[in-house]
Amino acid sequence: MLILVKNSHGYFSEVLQNALKKSNVSLSESAQIYIIYMLNDFTRSDRIFSGVEYGEQIYFFDLLNRALVSQDQEALRIFRHMGDVSLYLCGFFKEFTQNKLISQSYYTDMGISAYAQASEISKSYTTSNSAIFLELSDQFCNIAKVLKKITNNNI
Repeated sequence: MLILVKNSHGYFSEVLQNALKKSNVSLSESAQIYIIYMLNDFTRSDRIFSGVEYGEQIYFFDLLNRALVSQDQEALRIFRHMGDVSLYLCGFFKEFTQNKLISQSYYTDMGISAYAQASEISKSYTTSNSAIFLELSDQFCNIAKVLKKITNNNI
């Protein structure tokens, strides 16, 4: 099915609101806005692979190693990216995470941990961003289920 929209932010806002209601999941307005912007960014495939050279196969453990030896701002960028990609894959491409040698729990655990690390690093900069990342970490599985509702057109 092809859906044409003039405003992707408006579209993602509407479908997210509907999926949250159907899923009986409650998220702060800040977390909802974050997810809407993440979904909008990921409409462009180059954003999913940002920071990765074209054709390079990057693995989370490589990104984790990079993050652990990086300065705070770079580590924050990497952890945020890892959380976003994990959430995106678990929500929209559950089959991808199930049909691999690596279990889905790997992606879930990596996403939860990445957002928790992003929250911890963010405490030094802004309390609001730290709270958003903590909420994304705490609600990771619920958010993935909400995103799955969007893909299944159960909204």
